[in-house]
Amino acid sequence: MNMSNKQTGFTLIEMMIVVAIMAIMSAMLAPTLFNQVSKAEKARTASDIRQIESALKFYRLDNYRYPTQSQGLQALIAAPSGSEATSWNGPYLETVPKDAWKQDYRYANPGTHGKPVEVYTLGADNTQGGTDSNADWGSWNVNEWGFDGLEAMLLEEQSMRYSKGFTLIELLVVVAIVVILALVSI
Repeated sequence: MNMSNKQTGFTLIEMMIVVAIMAIMSAMLAPTLFNQVSKAEKARTASDIRQIESALKFYRLDNYRYPTQSQGLQALIAAPSGSEATSWNGPYLETVPKDAWKQDYRYANPGTHGKPVEVYTLGADNTQGGTDSNADWGSWNVNEWGFDGLEAMLLEEQSMRYSKGFTLIELLVVVAIVVILALVSI
């Protein structure tokens, strides 16, 4: 009766190597993930503004003018009171969407950036001016963001992938190989 006292498991060094690899992967992925949040905010804002602008154009076709400043974007959902309600053929939107930061979109009639009317958001800080997520985004600059629609954004992501390094799946495959090699060496 020869019993072996061999214990199985991971050594401290093997565990430290795996933790170090996971930390390196996390450090590589974090900037990419945070950058995606900013891009999603821009894409959503651009989509919402274009949707509201489209509804405003339909309103104008029916009523021969845009809603007044006092009527605001609510005129796209419910008929304005008074004589203007006779030509209203809405609702033009089911609801007015909120921006990416849960604030109401703002409406300006007349516009201040060379357009007859403007739909805009003041960004995450909800104050005029700012940069990045705090910037003012509106119908006057929605096409200045470097992409015109989701197709261009996807092409940008694909080109960034090849120029910046590994994807998440590629990194997970490397970790799996390292773990398998560590198990085999035991």
